[in-house]
Amino acid sequence: MTLTPEQARKLAITRGVLIGSFAGAMIAFAVGVILLFVHASPAARGLTWAIFIEMAVSAAVLGAFARCPACRGRLGGATGRLLPAHCPGCGVSLVKK
Repeated sequence: MTLTPEQARKLAITRGVLIGSFAGAMIAFAVGVILLFVHASPAARGLTWAIFIEMAVSAAVLGAFARCPACRGRLGGATGRLLPAHCPGCGVSLVKK
């Protein structure tokens, strides 16, 4: 079973937001660590760590509650992957080809 073009677009958007959240969290973490060792205002440090927390929580929540674009079933998380290769409910392939 494969996704329709509209369903594939929805999955691509979900995957893009998930990857963007992870990337943003990693960048904010790196900047936060750097700001610990250089002279920076407490406001800049606090803002950086707040952005890190927001991006990390967003990535975790989106990854945990992502829905299959075909059957709307919960995908959950797969160990070592952002999204599983196949939907556990309907079996549709979620891997980009």
